Amino acid sequence: MKSQKSIYLFIFLTLLISQSCETFELELDNPIDTIANEEADVFPPALTLYPLTIEASVNEQFTVSLFIVKPDTTLAGIHARLYYDVSNMVPDTITPGILFTNDGVVTPLFTNDISEGQIDINVFYLGDQFSYVDQTGHVADIYFSALTASTSDITIDSTESELVTPADQVIPLKGVRGSTVIIQ
Repeated sequence: MKSQKSIYLFIFLTLLISQSCETFELELDNPIDTIANEEADVFPPALTLYPLTIEASVNEQFTVSLFIVKPDTTLAGIHARLYYDVSNMVPDTITPGILFTNDGVVTPLFTNDISEGQIDINVFYLGDQFSYVDQTGHVADIYFSALTASTSDITIDSTESELVTPADQVIPLKGVRGSTVIIQ
């Protein structure tokens, strides 16, 4: 009798555990997570946008952040070229991130150029400032206004974007990751 209760208890617990376990698919959205980026074929040094997916309403403002991931060497500057769909969104403001301005001692030259569907962001230390960065970090924030209901991408041009060392050597990018914007 006791062994029969043990068998029923074992079967009950086995069914309870097997039916209550649920696995979840995690969507990793950390712009500087090298493992998640490598799983998406984005290898360092890379430029990434965050968040990976943005949901906004028409006439609402949203922000996209630009990051450098694991530069191979010290950097004195960056040029990033981004593309966006002008019929769906318009950039409002671009502000520097904390990577190049973090120490507060030396301020880099921060410029941007917005033209039809294209944004160029330049951050460089000039002349004899002898400043550089050598880590992963936040380069800039780009504020957009949503125009029409749609789904479109903000992409980084890997051939026109570059990282530059203090010796003015160009470090080619091995990966880029853009963002998808869903406007409702």
